Amino acid sequence: MEEKQVIMSAAGVAAGLGDEELWNEQVRHELLRQVIDGKECKETFQEFPYYLSERTRELLMTAACVHLKQLHFSRHIRDLPPTSKAILLSGPTELYLQTIAKALAHHFESKLLLLDFVDFSFKIRRKYGCAGKESSSKRSLSEAATNMCIDEQFFMQLLHKVLVSVLEKSSIILYIRDVEKTFLKSEQLYNLLHEILEKLSGPILILGSQITEVEDELLPNVWLPRYIQDVDAESEERCYIQEIYAEPEERLATLFPYMIKIEAPKDENSLQNWEKLLKESNKTIQSQDNQNHIAMVLAAINVECTDLNSISHEDTKILSKYIEEIVASSVSYYLMNTKDPEYHNGKLVISSESLCHGLDLFRESNSAKDTQKQATDGNKEVRPDNEYEKNMRSELIPAKEIGVTFADIGALEEVKESLQELIMLPLRRPELFKSGLLKPCRGILLFGPPGTGKTMLAKAIAREAGASFINVPMSAITSMWFGESEKNVRALFTLAAKVSPTIIFIDEVDSLLGERSRCGENEGSRRIKNEFMTHWDGLLTKQDERILVLAATNRPFDLDDAIIRRFQRRFMVGLPSADTREIILKTILAKENTEDLDFKELAIMTEGYTGSDLKNLCTAAAYRSVRELIKQESMKDMEKNKKETEGQSSEAASSAKEDKEDPVITLRPINMEDMIQAKKQVPASFDADGLIMHELKEWNELYGERSLR
Repeated sequence: MEEKQVIMSAAGVAAGLGDEELWNEQVRHELLRQVIDGKECKETFQEFPYYLSERTRELLMTAACVHLKQLHFSRHIRDLPPTSKAILLSGPTELYLQTIAKALAHHFESKLLLLDFVDFSFKIRRKYGCAGKESSSKRSLSEAATNMCIDEQFFMQLLHKVLVSVLEKSSIILYIRDVEKTFLKSEQLYNLLHEILEKLSGPILILGSQITEVEDELLPNVWLPRYIQDVDAESEERCYIQEIYAEPEERLATLFPYMIKIEAPKDENSLQNWEKLLKESNKTIQSQDNQNHIAMVLAAINVECTDLNSISHEDTKILSKYIEEIVASSVSYYLMNTKDPEYHNGKLVISSESLCHGLDLFRESNSAKDTQKQATDGNKEVRPDNEYEKNMRSELIPAKEIGVTFADIGALEEVKESLQELIMLPLRRPELFKSGLLKPCRGILLFGPPGTGKTMLAKAIAREAGASFINVPMSAITSMWFGESEKNVRALFTLAAKVSPTIIFIDEVDSLLGERSRCGENEGSRRIKNEFMTHWDGLLTKQDERILVLAATNRPFDLDDAIIRRFQRRFMVGLPSADTREIILKTILAKENTEDLDFKELAIMTEGYTGSDLKNLCTAAAYRSVRELIKQESMKDMEKNKKETEGQSSEAASSAKEDKEDPVITLRPINMEDMIQAKKQVPASFDADGLIMHELKEWNELYGERSLR
């Protein structure tokens, strides 16, 4: 009855007006109905349902107090960016941020307008229809349902009028949901909001919400300047800001100069409870959004469902995603099983039971398709990722993102040829390696002195093999919690099986899979090794899974014997010979500007150098030409200053003009003298005659590819 009275009063106020003016008046009244009194909000900072740090609360209270209570104070500091009345709240869930807005409204006894553009447009469409004729272009039901039925300019003007009318009697907080998706997608809405923010004055605070994932960085709460200052072009500050904020962020920063990011609790137990509450909060808001989307699509075809709340969260999620495919069978089921269909305001009212029946039919249909697809794909079942597999997916590296190829490695031809035979060939011709002795190799170890190209070889393999490549750092496996490390190992191999063929790469493998000992070894470390071996080549291993463990180490003699056995092929990547060093130097300097370099002489000079040392040597040589150029420019500047002090300013000005007209900087070629001088600065990093090299050679003779045993 109350709703009808409001609508009738709106009609009475607009009596004698045209249909469009009447519709406009109804929209204005509906927008006024969205304004709630903060005193009636049950949410308070004293009994806040989520974790909220004292720092965050202090920032929120300070900002709100300046604009809602101490307006005379804000006049004195209105030119200071930290006192902006428009603030972006960045947090993990929408419900969390809305609760903050309600708590602020309650504390300062302000009015509150929670504005969701899509939801408000749907309410207007459902109650009053759309003004004017809708576009007749072909669109899907979802597009038609979510299309704004209110003119953007009219709505923003109306919003401004409503805010001004409320400000005449009270302070107000305007909370706008998901400003990034709403205003960055519409240039007109963006400009209109910018104009309104400039016009609005009085006790008002505008809060915009931005949702970040729980896994995203939740920074400690500070006022974060989001505008780009006019600073010197050489300033590090400007470079830092430009790296952080891409163009969309800059545009959003124009509307909301400051941002408050929600701080996660630091205590582990509190963090777990906090994340649990956030999941429930996300579940609630997702259910609401899904129900709204379902209702929008149904309304677009003049259908209603009054008991959507009775449908489970999981079913609502699927219904929202595939409502266009489900709605036809749902309506048909309802009409066939109902003698007297119910209508409300010209719309067919169906039950949630009908929607669930349509969902069941949809599931059966897709289940049949999935079964057929599994049969054609060799009955391969791909289950969704669990929590640990999702974390491990961040270590998946696309082959296209790796910029190293075998051509970039100037030597190691025998090793490259063997790796191509062991790794590339089974991937390209899997039909040749299905059974018997020709089954693909499951473990390859690259060992040798540091800087000899082991990691580069792994990168080149990943790039040219085109297989899934999982880089496994120690931090991705180990955990301080009991049993978590073993679950991470299991997730590594289950994920590798899903995206197979897969190469699992472990750099410095001795730190993860070192030798087990009776005393002095951490129990957690032993469990990790046991779990790793069980999944790699044990009872849980499936022989048809194409998973290769590729590892690199400088200390193979520290590996556990059981691990060594599982590396079926073990290649030593030793120090390069003179001929190999010549090839490496030519590869490194191939794209550089050089002059009169004797590569044979350089190869002899660099006895004991690794490939990494040779690259450092070439870099040091290249810097010599840069130093000479800087020195020449400094000398020119000194001469100009000297001439100016002698009164020859005109000549100095003309020479400066000539310098500006020729801004091209040309470095001289790298020559033999540069390389000789650079060698004095960059010695070999590894002792070719030391104990470690002796141990590597002994281990290679026992276990390596060139084993003499």
